[in-house]
Amino acid sequence: MNMKRILLAAAALFAVLSAGAQEITAGDRSERMLNKGYRGYVGVGTAFNIKDTNIIDVFGAAYEVTTTHGYQFSPHFFLGAGMAVQYVSTMEVTQVPLFGEAKFSLLKKWVTPFVDFKAGYTVSKNEGVYLNPTVGVRFGFSRHFGMNVSVGYSYHGDAFDGERYLGVGDKFNGNFNALNFRVAFDF
Repeated sequence: MNMKRILLAAAALFAVLSAGAQEITAGDRSERMLNKGYRGYVGVGTAFNIKDTNIIDVFGAAYEVTTTHGYQFSPHFFLGAGMAVQYVSTMEVTQVPLFGEAKFSLLKKWVTPFVDFKAGYTVSKNEGVYLNPTVGVRFGFSRHFGMNVSVGYSYHGDAFDGERYLGVGDKFNGNFNALNFRVAFDF
């Protein structure tokens, strides 16, 4: 039931932003495209476990703050590096993935769909591979400021401390497979 509400809220947000975007005049549009040079992103998001495993109840929801900084090579291609701080509520654990990011904007317009891929490693107590492909839409408010709304898949290949989190002793391998939603602002 909660997942349906979240998806409905995300769809409503997308519809509202898309409707407002059509009110911009043609003269304003050229001022809102991505330019070459430094670009930074700061965002917030949430992720929900989607893999049916024997530890699904342990992972629950994760909340995150992300930041990425890099270079916009063209209106279509960004490459950078960043980090996230993620809090997994049911386990009361904080994870810190460090990652490289490649972002491809599909159109040379002020409203453009994009494909994004983050790959790296989690460097907190629960170490492991971090992968996060996403798709979304960027809304440009000016040449140097925009809002990005995305949905994606998040994978953490972690080795969790079972005694600390589950009371089952030693470590075991547990992967976090999640559907994530994120809103980020670029500057």
